[in-house]
Amino acid sequence: MSTGGARPVDVPPGYVVGRWRVTGYLGSGSWGSVYSGEPVAETELPDGEPGQVALKFLPPSVGTPGRRALLAGVVERERRFSASADHPALIRTIAVETAVGGAADGATVLVMERAVGNVRQLLDGRPVPGAERMLAEVCSALAHMHGAGWIHGDVKPGNVLLLADGGARLADFGVTTELDGTHGYVPRLGSSDHLPPEWWSEQVGVEGVMLRPTADVWAFGVLAHQMLTGGRHPFAGATPHARAMNAQSYGHSGEGLLIDEGIAEPWRDVIRDCLAPDHASRAAFPARVVADRIDGLLADPGGLPRVRRCVRPVPAALVAVVTVVTVAAIAATSFALWPGSSDETPASPSSARAGSGTARGELRPGAAVPAQYRDAIRTAAHACPAPEVTPALIAGVLKEESGFDPDFADPATESYGIAGWTPQVFHAVAPPSADYMNPTDAIMAAGDYLCGLDEEFAKEHLPGDLAALTVAGYDTSTAAVAAARGVPAKAAAFTDSVLEDASEYGV
Repeated sequence: MSTGGARPVDVPPGYVVGRWRVTGYLGSGSWGSVYSGEPVAETELPDGEPGQVALKFLPPSVGTPGRRALLAGVVERERRFSASADHPALIRTIAVETAVGGAADGATVLVMERAVGNVRQLLDGRPVPGAERMLAEVCSALAHMHGAGWIHGDVKPGNVLLLADGGARLADFGVTTELDGTHGYVPRLGSSDHLPPEWWSEQVGVEGVMLRPTADVWAFGVLAHQMLTGGRHPFAGATPHARAMNAQSYGHSGEGLLIDEGIAEPWRDVIRDCLAPDHASRAAFPARVVADRIDGLLADPGGLPRVRRCVRPVPAALVAVVTVVTVAAIAATSFALWPGSSDETPASPSSARAGSGTARGELRPGAAVPAQYRDAIRTAAHACPAPEVTPALIAGVLKEESGFDPDFADPATESYGIAGWTPQVFHAVAPPSADYMNPTDAIMAAGDYLCGLDEEFAKEHLPGDLAALTVAGYDTSTAAVAAARGVPAKAAAFTDSVLEDASEYGV
């Protein structure tokens, strides 16, 4: 959560909403702004209601039609989940209000429990004090959510809040989704360090990416390993992207899981089961079963595992537990690949490997690519380790989609902006705050989408040039390319033109 910069909803101290008065600003995320609050002086608090709260302001629907529709969906989902979230280990939404008057007029306001910190602040190389009890609380909350037909979708240390009484609360319901049978759908968001191997190969549709409860179980396994070691991830890698790639490899081979030897065996077994390499194997360990196992460990004093110090602890960091609502409480996921975002880094969906792409190279200084877009093109390409997705290739896509026109619009084909995005597909791929008519956002999303296509076609071992397949997938779909076992006829002209442009633009 950012504490500086523009605020999605700017509210002055003293602003009153419902029974609460704003007392200060805590921070903002992609969807809204969070303020500290207290009851107005004449209010008598009901039993059990806290005197200090967090007020999360979700703005009225503004912006592009796609943005308005997406925001409306987030607000409605938050309302429904807040009404059904009744568990002691879920951050409690005390009330849902509508702001009246001023700049916040019409904003939806969630009145929430106030936290004093989060688990991420405590990952200093030593096991988190009370980790076993907190993990039991979090897993019980997940089991309750799954039983009620919801998937959390973003379980991680920053989303486990700490209350003044020492209790742990699971928070951040920005990508929480309802189950429709065995799965739900979410935008292509989430924290790469906590996404299961199968997530990366799921096809993005207009509804988003398929998500199952076993994704939460996987994320809980990673969380448990981090809390019981003080921050160590169960997969090797110096960056979130590298760790995510190793997790993907583990999903195929079953090798590469590194459970720290400093964790006592009963907890190692729990983590190992949560991190089963595929959805089918993990389905044997639903959150309720895991929660009952952890409760059994805690109930048996003789068998309670004593978590020893990590064999290879990370350097201790200064931990300041302050009164703050973290990004978890504002239900927003930010992407480090987008300028100005938080330090929650998503992995690109492509693995680091050698390739044989046709289009390679940086942009030539004299290439006919507008100067104002070159930085975004380079950033988007360099965020993807796939050798086929180069600045020249991305520039070629932009040239053929719009002629580098940021105001391009073709309602007949539902193509808009510099990258020719279909709004529904864009919002399934890009962060919530992104706008398909904003050139930087559109270019970053194009690079990320091309990267995902490249990875998927590489795994399928489709015949032909991988760069050409990736461009064809951008123009049509992964299904069309897979069905054709190559570049579909309807995408041939577009693909050839992009590769020709890329050859001209690149060095």
